[in-house]
Order: sequence, then structure tokens, then C-alpha cells
Amino acid sequence: MIFSFGKMLILLAVNTLSIMLVNAIANAQSKVPPCSHTLSGYVTDEHDGMPLEYAAVYIVELKIGGVSDSSGFYKVNGLCSGTYTVRVTHIGCDTVYEKLTLTQSMISNFQTEHHVEELERITISASRLNDETTTPRKQVAAYRLNETKGEVFAATLRSVTGINMLTTGATISKPVLHGMHSNRLLIINNGVRQEGQQWGTEHAPEIDAMNVGNLQVIKGASSVQYGPDAMAGVIIAGAPAMADSAGVSANVLLSGWSNGRGMASAVNLKGKLGKRFPLAWQVNGTLKKTGDMHTPHYNLKNSSTQEVNFSYALAYRMRKISTEVYYSQFNTKLGILSASHIGNVTDLLQAFNSDTPQVTGDFSYDIGKPFQDVQHELFKTKTYILTGTASKLELQYARQYNKRAEYDKHGSKTNDDLPEMQLEITTHSADMIWHHNRFSEISGMVGVSGFLQSNTIEGRLIIPNYKTTNAGVFIIEKWKHNNWLAEVGARYDFRKISIYKYDYVSAGNYVLTTPEHTFNNTSINAGLSYSDQKGWSFNLACGMAWRPPSVNELYSYGLHHGAAAIEKGDSQLQAETTYNISPELRYQNAIIELELNPYMHYITDYVYRQPESKPVITIQGAFPSFQYKQADALLYGSDLTCKLTPAFSTQLVYTASLVRAQNLESNTWIINTPSDRHALELRQNLKDGKRSKSAYVAVTVSHTNKQWRVSANEDFTPPPPSYALVELVASTTLLYKQQSVTVVTGINNLTNNSYRDYMDRFRYYANAPGRNIYIRLIFNFL
Repeated sequence: MIFSFGKMLILLAVNTLSIMLVNAIANAQSKVPPCSHTLSGYVTDEHDGMPLEYAAVYIVELKIGGVSDSSGFYKVNGLCSGTYTVRVTHIGCDTVYEKLTLTQSMISNFQTEHHVEELERITISASRLNDETTTPRKQVAAYRLNETKGEVFAATLRSVTGINMLTTGATISKPVLHGMHSNRLLIINNGVRQEGQQWGTEHAPEIDAMNVGNLQVIKGASSVQYGPDAMAGVIIAGAPAMADSAGVSANVLLSGWSNGRGMASAVNLKGKLGKRFPLAWQVNGTLKKTGDMHTPHYNLKNSSTQEVNFSYALAYRMRKISTEVYYSQFNTKLGILSASHIGNVTDLLQAFNSDTPQVTGDFSYDIGKPFQDVQHELFKTKTYILTGTASKLELQYARQYNKRAEYDKHGSKTNDDLPEMQLEITTHSADMIWHHNRFSEISGMVGVSGFLQSNTIEGRLIIPNYKTTNAGVFIIEKWKHNNWLAEVGARYDFRKISIYKYDYVSAGNYVLTTPEHTFNNTSINAGLSYSDQKGWSFNLACGMAWRPPSVNELYSYGLHHGAAAIEKGDSQLQAETTYNISPELRYQNAIIELELNPYMHYITDYVYRQPESKPVITIQGAFPSFQYKQADALLYGSDLTCKLTPAFSTQLVYTASLVRAQNLESNTWIINTPSDRHALELRQNLKDGKRSKSAYVAVTVSHTNKQWRVSANEDFTPPPPSYALVELVASTTLLYKQQSVTVVTGINNLTNNSYRDYMDRFRYYANAPGRNIYIRLIFNFL
């Protein structure tokens, strides 16, 4: 009944959208009176793309204007045809002037930058063109980040069309872009490529979601700039911006939610000393705790989590050189669903065919076995040096240390306090990039990068010890002329993986073997984009990228307890190569914003996990088994976003994402590919009051289809049925003198629907969490 109600809402919403779309297009194309044009768009920070609130957009000749809202959106009504001077101002920012000719309603976006030292101004002007790209890039709005504060990092990306989540029960999530994840989807954390044990499907990114100041997604292969692991794209998470003026400010977050009775708090302190000693500093701290999650009908035993994180940063900026130092530490303890660990094959098969888990229990904050205990450290130093007019040299060194301990349900044979598997990985990386200034409409960058990585394992040897060396050199050049942008780039990478493992010879006898794997290849990309003042824009990116197999794909063998699965590698796997194309078409006027992004990846030697026909019995219990295999594959699909703004205060947003993944050798579908998903959001913005601003109410209905593209008997259980979810959120910012507090409250899974998601690794054992009510308070002290 709940599913039928949700499906009915979806159909009603889609019909409503269709009617509004037809009417809106008809209205937009009808004859417009000469003085009824509108000028609208977004005002954003030139450096990090974040929306600027309370920016004044002023028509000088007419002496009228508008003010941007919390999303950076502004709108000026009642304009006649003509040429005008538009002035954009924002506190602490450079004033922007631009001449515009209006013949109809038009969209014009503005970028401005905060006043900082001369080095930063030159740095920004030099990198502005480099920030432009022909590859689709999506910025997560600030209010979207507020809506997800306190959730896992992957959840902060769910507003980006084309992003799905690969989950392992209620505690672990990692992002999936266009059907690819882990070592095919690179994450840049505060300017550094995130390095840990990301090969594991149940190894979530070790990033403090409450310390993310800005977030964007590059859709499409970006291996030329970022290296071989960016086949699907890149997720760029930035820390909160450093202080740009003398003084001290603070930001405090308090969050609580009903499902799991969770609570979280975060503090951000930052300041700057002054012009005579231009030192800026920042300190962050986060605490988070959640108890057992629950579905509509039962508790998910041992799904509690704990998290303690902190970071600090220093930045010293002079006229021709700037240096910053950053350190962060991420610590989390994650319970693994008790029902995912079964003692024998009979019970395992019963769990596969049961609507309820084999193990349930009362609510608790305790984290028992099995669980994961993960620590991640990041140290980074970065220096900018001016090398000429609007050009710079960028030098960066980073060290990351990741320690992952996994505890089995039955404990160690020798010491119950020791983990059954402990992985430690240390990564040293260095980058040198020269951004050259524009010359005859051409700008670009050349660079070299590399990393040294060593991994050790203790306890159960699911993967061997290894060392990895990677070196790369690249060049990217861009040509900008009027409304056109052309981009070409090339990169060469060499990677060497040295394995250290003991092979069985005879009873009690093992011999150390040290096989080596070397891979090298070239990545190439080319792109073209066009935009006009009538609201049309077009991007086309294509190229070739590659990825060497990871150590787990080559050598894993045994029980991966965190995933509750047996995994078997193949040391003969070859490197993947993808030939990709990703066009994007956009249209925007005062009423409609349409965005269509189809894509295609033809991948040779694609590596995938194939379920084996029978579960495997071990001393720890019975588990499903997976074998890594390789075949040529075709991944393709499309993302669609349609925004209707029939009135300034009302917005209707429809999104849809489709992914297809085919094994070209067996002519079958590749399993573990996200299902078709579409959603409809109705957002109502409320008028600002004397003591409040940026208030809105939004309701979202999403529908996830059943994954029909799975061959019979290819998985341990059939794909779960489709499901619909309803979410509600409301937010406002309350003002008191120079202080403010943003209040965000909402309900996930409003109808308390029982469902299982195809991309949940634990869908074999239990349902997904039920209704969740949350509230978040964000205090800003200036």
C-alpha cells in the first residue's frame, strides 16, 4: 500500500511536471512586452564556486536591482530592451562591472572574489580560466550541505544527478558515479587525492562530512589532470575557507536524529592576525555517535557508529609567495550488522530467503563484533610562487597514514582484543604544477606528480603486503575566444606494484615470493564548449583513460569479514582502458533550466566481481563467494535535470539518472549496476523577515526502479522490488545582531516504507532503515 501510494505520487508529479513544462515553454516563446524582461542568475565566489548571499546586482542606468539569496540566486524584473551596465557588489569582495544587451529575458551569472593579499588576487585571476572545463562539473549548493550535516560523506553528494551510493548496511556508504566507484572514482580531499584502502566495497571514504566547506563533482574521465584512478570522474571536497580579514569567527553545529538516536556536534574556529603579519588559522573538531538503526519492523543489531575528528590549518600570505599547512585526523568505529555473519550454509540460505534477519535485538549504543576501527591522518603543505603576471608555480607535498582494523564475530584465536585483520598504508605524494598566464587567448598548466605507497597487513591475509610507485607528467592547454572554449590535454603515467607474499610449499613450509607488476599508458582528452547570452550552452568532452588493476583484484583470497564475503583475485589481470564521450546540453531562462548529460564508456579489460554458484564454508561461518574477472564492457546512460521556476518563490525540480553496463564478451548485463532512479522536488521559498532569512520548505518524492538487467541465477538472491521514498525538509536562518543560527529540520522516508536497495551489500540479510526525523542547528558567531 505504501509503495502504491509512493508510485501514485510519482506519476502525479510527472504529469504535473509535463503540463508545467509545456505551459512554461509556450509562455517563454510567446511575445514579451518590451518592458517585462527579467535578468536573473547566480552570484558565486570566483575561487571556490560557493554561492554568495546578499550580493547586490544593480542596473546603473535604471537605478534598480536585486539581492541574491542563500543559493546565490538573484532576479531583477521589469526591464526594457537595451544595453545596461550591471554592477555586482558584495561585502569584502571586488566590485564587478559588466555591460549587457537585453533583447529578451536572459540569464547572467557573476563571479567575484574576496579581498585578500595581492598574491591571492593574482593567483585567482591566473586560475580562473584553468577552473573552466569542457567536462561537466556540478557544485553542491551550500544549503544542500546544511541538509546533510551529520550524515556520512557519501550522503552529501546525493543531490548531484548521476550519483548513487554503494552501501554495506546502515553504517557504510561510498559514492558511485555513472556505475563506477572505488578505484575508478577519485576523491580529492582538501587538494590531496584520498589514499586509503578504497579498494574495498565496504571501505567508506575517511572524510569528515561536517568539515566540508565546498563540494563539487566532475563527471567524466579526468585522468589527464588527476591520474589513472579518475576514470569515472572526480569528487573534490574542500575544507571551509580560511579567514580573509582580521579577527576571529566561530561556527558551531549541533545535530540530532531519531533513527539510531544519533547526535553530532562540530566546531569551526578561524581567524587572521592582520596585514603586518598576514597569518590565517583554522581549527575544527567533530564528535558523532549513533546507536542501532531500525527498519519499520525490527532493529538492525550492531549498526552503531562512533566518530571523533579534528583538523587545523595555517596560511601565511606575502606579496609573491604563499604557504599553507594542514593536518587532519579522522577516527571512526563502525558496527557490522550481526545478521550478515551466518554459521552454516543452511542458515545462510534461510537468511537469503527470509523477510527478517536471523539475528535481531533491542536498541543499543554498544558496538560489538564484528566491527571496523579506522584511523586516517593527512598532513599537507602547499606553496604558491608568482612567476610572472597572472602565472604561478604550485608545489605540494602530502603524507597520509591509514590504519584499518577489522574484528571478526568470533574473535582472535590468540587474543580476543586483537583484530583478525589490520591494514596499514602510508602514502607520500608530491605535485608540481605551473599555471601559465593567458597568451593570445591560450592558458593552461603543465605538471608532474607522483606518490610512494607501502601497505602492510597483519592477521588474516586477504591481500599481501605491497609497495606502489606512481609517476606522471601532464599538460593541459585551453583556448578561450568569445563564447567558445577548447581544451586538449595529455598525460603519461608509470606505475609499479611490488608484492611480498608467502606461498605454500608443504606442511609448515612457506617461501617468500616477490612478483612485480608494471603498468604504463597515456591518457588523452579533448573538449569543446559553447555558451551564449540566450541561455544555451553545450559541452563535449571525449578522450582515453586507463586504470591498472588494484592489489585486491590481483591477489585477494579469503574472507573479507567487513563485507561478509569471500573474495578471490586473479594475478593475470590486465590494465583497463576506457574510450569515453560525455556531451552536455543546457538551456536556461527565467522560468526553465534544462540539463541533459548523456555519456558512454567503452572499456577494454573491465574488471568486475562475479558471484560464484555456491557459498563457501569457513571456520568463521558460511559466506557468499565472489571471483574477480575481466571482459570488454560498455557503460552508458544519461542524467537529466529540469528546473521550473514559475514564480520567484516556487521551484519544481525533476531529476533522472539511467545507467547501463554490458559485458560485451558474454552479451550479458554486469551486476551491481545502479537501478534507474528519478525524483521530483517541490521547493517553496519564503519571504525574508526582520529577524529571519533564506527560509524554505521542500518535499521530494523519489522512485528507484527494480534492477531488471540481471541474468537469471547470476546472483545469490533476485534484485529487490522497486520502491518510492518521500522526504520533507524545512530551513530558516534567524538573525540577531551580527550572529545567526540556521535551523534545518526534516524527515527521511516519511511514509516509513520497508524496502531493500539493490546497491546495498547487506540487502541479502535485512531491510534498509525506516523513518528518520532530524534537526540541525548551525550557529555563526562573527
